[in-house]
Amino acid sequence: MAILKPMIKSFKEALALNPKFKFEIKNIFFLSSTRDNFKNQNEKDNFFNKWTQYYFEYCQDSSFVYIKDNKILAYITCDPKEIQANSHQEVWVHS
Repeated sequence: MAILKPMIKSFKEALALNPKFKFEIKNIFFLSSTRDNFKNQNEKDNFFNKWTQYYFEYCQDSSFVYIKDNKILAYITCDPKEIQANSHQEVWVHS
């Protein structure tokens, strides 16, 4: 088996590589969500879509996943309009 290098891909690139990655993003979403109690699967799916649908539809080129060994380990969503709107603000990084 070939060893795959870790990579960062946009949602768009990752989903083109492997559509199952959306399921992995969904799993990570619920691991980090403060809500974990749902009446049924439909309610759980609606909750996921409420918070992520915008990024999957409109921000696929600016939201990214970290892939290692053909598995999503992390993701970050970003709306380019937010970056542009806040581009005048300074960013301080503490080390």
